[in-house]
Amino acid sequence: MMGVAPEQGLSSQEAAERQSQYGKNELQEKAGKSALELFAHQFKNPLIFILGVGAIVSYFTGHLVDAIAITAIIFINALIAFWQEFKAQKGMEALRQMAAPSAQVKRDAAIPEGLPTVITIVLTMGSTRMVKNNALAKQLAAIETLGSTTVICSDKTGTLTQNQMQVMKAYDASGRYWEVSGKGFSPEGQFKPLSHSTDAKQSPEMMKGLVVATLCNDSEYIMDGDKSTVRGNPTEGALIVAAAKAGLNQSEMLTSGGYSIVEKFPFDSSRKMASVIVKDPEGNHFLAIKGAPDVILRNAAGFMVDGMPVDHTPTATDGNLALAASPSEEIVANYEAAIENFAQDALRTLAVGYKALSEADLERDHSELEKDITVLGLYGIMDPPRPEVRDAIESCYQAGVRTVMITGDHALTAAAIARDIGIIR
Repeated sequence: MMGVAPEQGLSSQEAAERQSQYGKNELQEKAGKSALELFAHQFKNPLIFILGVGAIVSYFTGHLVDAIAITAIIFINALIAFWQEFKAQKGMEALRQMAAPSAQVKRDAAIPEGLPTVITIVLTMGSTRMVKNNALAKQLAAIETLGSTTVICSDKTGTLTQNQMQVMKAYDASGRYWEVSGKGFSPEGQFKPLSHSTDAKQSPEMMKGLVVATLCNDSEYIMDGDKSTVRGNPTEGALIVAAAKAGLNQSEMLTSGGYSIVEKFPFDSSRKMASVIVKDPEGNHFLAIKGAPDVILRNAAGFMVDGMPVDHTPTATDGNLALAASPSEEIVANYEAAIENFAQDALRTLAVGYKALSEADLERDHSELEKDITVLGLYGIMDPPRPEVRDAIESCYQAGVRTVMITGDHALTAAAIARDIGIIR
């Protein structure tokens, strides 16, 4: 375009010749008025002219005071208008200086013939160094992109963490906490009471909660010799292992135990819960449900406390004055405190509940069934960070690369994990 190669620009000689022929590439600005011209311009007003004539007439008719007053008014008005226009002109000049346009031009550009080869060699060397550090780049262009990276967004589960879940804490609607011992997917461990003496097997809501967590579960616990593994979702696997520590065996429950799964409603991100219709050994049906604590609590009709149902009723009021809180309000407050407690310990929290079903309920959709739940308990699940993650994040930090963790966990849980691995400083 216009006789210019975009990659190389003009040579210095060609640029000088064009400037000599066409002049500089700039707009001609009209010179501003001088201060004297601005002051004189104030008298080019018809009203000022009329006042001037009036002052002259007053002078020659003997009204000297009027003539002096009119003349003074004319000059005062001219001075005020002059000062305003003078300041405005100076302000416009200052703005033009601030907004002075500039442009970059190419001069005498030349691309060395060996540059593509040099770039390929450098990128290949970079790829080789990455392979030595267990990183494989499929395309050389990716090395160049990586060199300009300033932000890395990483999934949490299985990437920053080991994806080997373990239930660390449990809580029931009676306000009791248990610490769950053991390591990984091994069934060796127990529920240790915290600040109370009740064994988990003596808590009806805790045991029923573990039954729900075991049946509302698509994972499978497998013993291969001395090695225990879980086939399926690690979070669900952690619940099966926790139930095994309390003496519940998923396989036995679904065979000789008399439990059977009638229908499953799998987890999805919009509902934030999963549920199954279960037939118990007595032939009765109930809905076993697990999911995000806030969603389960939002759909709660009551709680199981010491084996007895407690209806969830709002706080009574007398006009604008709140009366004594109902028992369920206190249970909800304790539940929310437990959720926050688990989150601060970097635990992923799941709530479990159930709902007794009639024969007519068996024909209903999950959107109708997953309401009016009786809440049983909470489970805090830990997914330990990978040992090498902290050093990797520190290396990114030193290189000026910001690391962002992407997760669907509770905000406090995510913050605790991010703080542990060095993302939050």
